[in-house]
Amino acid sequence: MWRASLALGVVPALAVLLWRLSMDEPQRYKKDSMKNAKIPYLLILKRYGVSLAAISITWFIYDFITYVFFEFFVLSMLKVFLGIR
Repeated sequence: MWRASLALGVVPALAVLLWRLSMDEPQRYKKDSMKNAKIPYLLILKRYGVSLAAISITWFIYDFITYVFFEFFVLSMLKVFLGIR
């Protein structure tokens, strides 16, 4: 029963999605879009570069610690429960 409800709930959402994808963009949006805008990447890097580097390094260290711990944890649980050496 729940599968039928889910399937019936997808139909209107999918219909609206297809309808919206087939619509043209408004003229105002086409005129003001960022397609032809010049983005000051150097200015962005100067403003946010230090924060981005700090967050990236922190995330890398977190991933390194987490994945290594997970791998050793799985290996130790295999040894404990299955007797695998």
